[in-house]
Amino acid sequence: PFLDKSKINYDFYKTFDLNGNFKIASLTYKNEDFRNAALNGVLKDGVLTLGNFAADYNGGQVSGNAELGMVDVPYLKGELNLQGQKMAEKSWSGSVYGIKSGILSAQAAFHTGAASEEEMLTGLGADISYTVETPVVKGWNLSVVDADLKKRDRSDGLAALVQENLQKGETAFARAAGKVKIVNAQYTFENAVFEAPGWTVSSGRKVARPAFSLRSRAMPALAAASFSATMFCSAPPNAVSMATSRPGSTLKIDDTGPMMPRRRRADAARMTVLTEFW
Repeated sequence: PFLDKSKINYDFYKTFDLNGNFKIASLTYKNEDFRNAALNGVLKDGVLTLGNFAADYNGGQVSGNAELGMVDVPYLKGELNLQGQKMAEKSWSGSVYGIKSGILSAQAAFHTGAASEEEMLTGLGADISYTVETPVVKGWNLSVVDADLKKRDRSDGLAALVQENLQKGETAFARAAGKVKIVNAQYTFENAVFEAPGWTVSSGRKVARPAFSLRSRAMPALAAASFSATMFCSAPPNAVSMATSRPGSTLKIDDTGPMMPRRRRADAARMTVLTEFW
C-alpha cells in the first residue's frame, strides 16, 4: 500500500502541555505483545518526548526513547535497543532463504522527517549494529559443500552441487554480527559476518544495496532473507574451496552489484557459472 503524502496536522498537540509516567502490564500493538511496559512522556511547546521506555518482549527486553518535533519542520528521532529477541522463521524468512532461528540483540539510532507518513519512511536514516547468537540460516546447506570440497580433486559436478546446496537445507552458525546504515530508506550492510567453529563467512568490505528500498518491504525481512541469499554469489570458487577446506580459515566475499528482491533464485545460477572456472 502507498503511504499517505498529505501533511499531518499537529495543531491540536500544540495547544497543551503534558508530563507523566506510565506503567502498563500488557501493551498490544498489531499482534505484538509488550509486558511490564514503562515510560515517561513529556509534551511541551509542540515537542513530544518519550523517555526511558522499557518492556519485556519476545523472550527478551526492548528499551529506547523517541522525540517527535511537531514544529515548522516536523521531525522524529530516537534510539532503540533490543536484547535477547527470539527470531522466528515466519518473521525472518522467505520461501527459500532467511533466518530460521537465533537470538537477536541490536542497537539503533534513527531520525527522519515527520511532515507526512510518506516522509517518515522515505526520509528514514539510521545506524544499526546487531549480533545474532546461534543463528540457523535457511537456504544454505554448507556442510554438504564443505564435505565435498575437502575430498574433491577435480571440478566435475561441482557446479550442480553448489547450485543445489545454495537453494535448500540449512546451516547452523555460532554467531552472526554486522552493521547496517540507512540513508533515505536505502540500506548498506557493513562488515557482516557469520561464524562457525573452524571457519567464517564474511563480507570483506562494505556491501551496498542501493537497489533495495525500505519503501516496499519490511527492513528485517529484507536484511535476513535477501542478504543471506546472495552472500556467496560473487565469491570465486577457489576462495570457497580455500575457506571451507582449511580449519580456521576465513572466506571474505567481494559482493558487487544490486540485489533485487525478485531475483533471489538467480544468485545460485551466478555461482554455477563461476564454478566452471574452478
